[in-house]
Parts: sequence; structure tokens; C-alpha cells
Amino acid sequence: MENSFEVCFLFHIDYNYIDYINKKDVSHIYSGVFCKLHDAFPELPITLAPSGSFIEWASASDSPFIYWLREMISRSQIELVGGAFYEPLFPLIPQGDLISQIELLTETIRKEFAKKVRGCFVPFSAWEPHLVEPLKKCGMNYVFLDSRLLKQASLAPYQVALIEHNGKTIFALPVEYSFSDISAFTPKDFFNFLLNIASCNNSCIVIPLTVETLATCLKEESGLSWFGEFIHLLQDSHCNITHAGKLIKTKKSHQKGIISSNAVLNGKMLGAPLKKTIFIDETLSALYAKIFYVHSLCNQVRGDK
Repeated sequence: MENSFEVCFLFHIDYNYIDYINKKDVSHIYSGVFCKLHDAFPELPITLAPSGSFIEWASASDSPFIYWLREMISRSQIELVGGAFYEPLFPLIPQGDLISQIELLTETIRKEFAKKVRGCFVPFSAWEPHLVEPLKKCGMNYVFLDSRLLKQASLAPYQVALIEHNGKTIFALPVEYSFSDISAFTPKDFFNFLLNIASCNNSCIVIPLTVETLATCLKEESGLSWFGEFIHLLQDSHCNITHAGKLIKTKKSHQKGIISSNAVLNGKMLGAPLKKTIFIDETLSALYAKIFYVHSLCNQVRGDK
């Protein structure tokens, strides 16, 4: 009997400060993507990781894509996951600030989409073991980490891992960033890759998507789109597309371990705590000190009130 295999497509979207300064209007891109997902691919599950800034911008825009998005969320085609509102590097901000940002994004998603999130997007897979505690305090059950971090921790890179710190545990879902642009591969080649790693028990993988990649894969040119052909290949196979939350529920057992401090910048693993890397550079070290100086001033203002 062939082993079953689950693949999850993680669509991370942000509207950052640079977009705001440049007055960049990307609503037409999102309109095209969400309209296509809504009308042509209702059977395609997508896990969506929006930043707080994106939700604020989308809610204030007049574009109809926000209504398609709400409809797909309500019919459970799109699963929402949370994170920190302004997407900071988790290890670099005080724990209280991290908790506040996670709770703010969780509450924003609840108000806008009437959904309670249980997963957390970790920018740049910037990880430290002590993050398990504040994440669990915020009600998070799982995080997304680069599959290379699991491999470095002597864990299977294509299986969900239960990681621990001081008696607290959280699930780590492996994200394969080498496939961040799946449109560069044919659906057949990508499908064959999945078949190769499906030989292991409890195998699964999370594939990251950008809005540009998703738009390309949904486009129909002289026949089936990329996703249309890929879904066709999945028929009569043991590979399934699912949401991130279901990757945990569908597996009876999970590997266990500890993932050390690490981060992935410019496609390369640091192999060391992020703070250590910052203190090597004088400019970054001074900026980090300035951040905490401002943080202390803010705490003083709160105390004065």
C-alpha cells in the first residue's frame, strides 16, 4: 500500500511601509488572484497568512477582492493563520511586545473574518527555543519553519515535528522554500518530486506562494492552468492538497525534538542566534540598542500615566 502524502500551499501577503510610501496600488493583482480562486478553483485549498498591515489596507480599499476573500473563508476554501501584526523578527523584540502583536493580529482577524487562528507565520524562520512559551500563551498550536531548520535538528524535513521548551510544546510545519516559485517547474516535475518524498511515512510539505507566483499558476494559456494540470495529476494518487491545520490532525504520531536558534536570510541559514549576528555589525548593534532605548522610554510613559 502506498503512503499518503499531504501538500499545503501557504500564501503569505503583506502591505508594508515601503508600499505605503510609494503609494503602490496592488489591488488589481489581488482582485485577479482571488476572483480566479473563487470562481475557477473552488476545490483548491489555500492557507493564507496575512499581515496586520495588509488587513488594514484591504479593509479600507474599495476593491471587490475583499468580498471574494471573505466568501472563500466562509466556505472553508481558505484557512487563515496568524502571526505578529507588523511582522517583526520574533527573537529581536521583548516578549511582551511579541505577545501584544500576536494578540492584536488574532483579534483583527476575528473581527474582520470571524475566525480564530491557531497557526503562526514566523518571518524569515527567525527562531529561538524560548519562543514556544509566548506562542502557546497566545493560543498558537503550530508555526511554519524552513524545512532546513528541521533537518539541522536531526528531524525529518518533510514531517510535522513536535518541538519543546521548558515543558511547553508546539508543532513545527516544514516549509520548502526551494519551491517558492513553483511556476518555474512543470506540474509533472513537481508532482514527481512529491511522489519521491511520499515514500516516507507521515510525509507532508508546505509550499510558499507569492502573489506573483499564484497569479501565474492560475493563468490559463492554451489549455489548463498550472494548478489545473497539477490537480488533474493528483487524481487517483495518494497525494492530497489540504490546509495547514489538517496536517497535524491527519497524522496519528509526530516526531519530537528541539530546534535550536536560527534564521534564514537571503536564502541562507545563519546557523546561529539572530542577536549574535547583529552584534557583529556595529551599525545593526547600534540600531538594536536604539530600539530598546525607545522601548524603555515607552514603558516610562506608560508608568507616568
